[in-house]
This record gives sequence, structure tokens and C-alpha cells, in this order.
Amino acid sequence: MKTLGRLKESAEYLEDSIRWMEEYCRVAPDHPDRKATLAMMLLDRAELDYLLGRFAETERHARRATELYAQVADRAAADPEQLAPLFRGMAEIRLAVALRELGRFDDALAVHDWVVERFAGIIKLQTAATRHYLLEYHRAQAERAWTLARMPNRHASGLADLDSAIVGFEKLARQFPQMPAYPRSQGMGTLYRGQLKALLGQREAAAQDLNAAAQIFESLVGKYQDVPVYRSFLGQTYVALGQLDTDPKKTAEWYRKAREMLAGAVQRSPENALDRKALADLDALTKVPKL
Repeated sequence: MKTLGRLKESAEYLEDSIRWMEEYCRVAPDHPDRKATLAMMLLDRAELDYLLGRFAETERHARRATELYAQVADRAAADPEQLAPLFRGMAEIRLAVALRELGRFDDALAVHDWVVERFAGIIKLQTAATRHYLLEYHRAQAERAWTLARMPNRHASGLADLDSAIVGFEKLARQFPQMPAYPRSQGMGTLYRGQLKALLGQREAAAQDLNAAAQIFESLVGKYQDVPVYRSFLGQTYVALGQLDTDPKKTAEWYRKAREMLAGAVQRSPENALDRKALADLDALTKVPKL
């Protein structure tokens, strides 16, 4: 149902499963597999809440997931075959992003720092880090950089994280060309870096990154017509290019293309609050009535 855009219905079904699993865990509170299953459900619920714009609920479910994963993850932290440390990090990334969206930047940064440091330690211990750990490590770097971009006087601090993350995403995309998650992450990191460089007044470098991000997302939209997230990222990239361009005609064309992509994302997943907000922000920017 989630892939079909039925986010609220998915959240309701998942909530029923969470209540059942909570009771199951109370019967055997020291059972690690049950804890891990409940933690995964909570992480899925946090992801749904985030897409629905319910950031306080996202924080609550992600925090509970991290607590459960922490109880089963540390014993296997250096073993690439064990996924609890990986999922723990994913939950912490979601927690940090929720805190950022709630405006609690210092709290978010503390979580970002913790998860980046721990992922770096796990990867260092592994003789051959799995692609899953590498992807989440670089995601953690990219999201920390974007949180820093939202903090006064901290913008430039995130550039090194983004440089590292983009190189990592690009390497994964080359190694596993059949996996769209890797170019998607590469595009996201490049979009973040372009927006950050624009904030720093580096217009030429920003335009280079934003155009590179647009090429990545255009390719993904072409390959996966019905996946709304690629249209959403492409629309956001076009908005950033329009804001950067000094030619009014070119700016208007970027905004037109952005609206087409964002409206397409909303059409395919109408309950996604993030995409609806992005489209509303664009309408306010161009003073066009909401669709």
C-alpha cells in the first residue's frame, strides 16, 4: 500500500501490528529476535509518519526503534552479516532528520554526530564493508551536512561531509548500476551540495552541482515513471536552479518544469505531506494559485 501512495492506510495497519508485537515482547522481554522485529516495525512507522509530515510521531517511533536496536546491536557491531547495527543506524538517521524538521537543530546534530562516528567505526573494523553499511554511512554524512546547512553560521561545515558522501554514492552507483537507490542518493547529495553552495554565494559551483543532480533525477524519472520520489527530487532541483538563475525567462521555465514534476509526485502519492508542501512553496514563490 505504501508504494501505491496509501500512506495513512499503511500506517493504520502497521500500528495494529506494532500493538500486537509489543504484547508479544512483553511475554518474552529478553528475546532479541522479537525486539528486532518490533524495532523494524517502528522504523517503518517512523518512515510513514515522516512522509505524512508527522514529525513528532516520527521522532517518537524512531527513538523507540533506536532503543530496541541498541539492546541487540552492540554484540554484533563488527560483524557484516549482522544487520541490527545497520538498522539501528537507519533509525538514528530518521530520528535526527525528524529533530531537524522540528527545529531542534542541536539535538539533531548530536544524533548525526553519534551515528556518523559509529558507522565509521564499524566500517573501519570490517575487512570489506558491505554496500548496505556504506550506503547508510554516506547517507548519515549527507543528512548531517543538510542539518548544518540549516544552522546559522554552520553552512560551510557540511561541505566535507557532502564531498565524501557524493564520492561514496557515485562509487556504489558504478558498482551496482541495477540499483536505483545509489544514483538516487548521489542525486540527493549533489542537490544538497548545490543548495549549500548557493547559500555560500558560490553560484557557478552551485549551478554545476544542481545541473548534475537534475541529470541524475531526469534519468531516474525516465526509467521509473510511476515512482513519485524521483519526480519530487527533480522538482526540488528545478526550483533550486530557478532560484539561482538571473534570467527571468529561464527562471520561469525552471519553475514550470518544477511544477510539472512536483504536481506529478503529488498526483502519484497525494498523502505525501512533503511533496504537497514543496508544491505549495513553489506556488507561493511564483504567486500562482494552488492546484
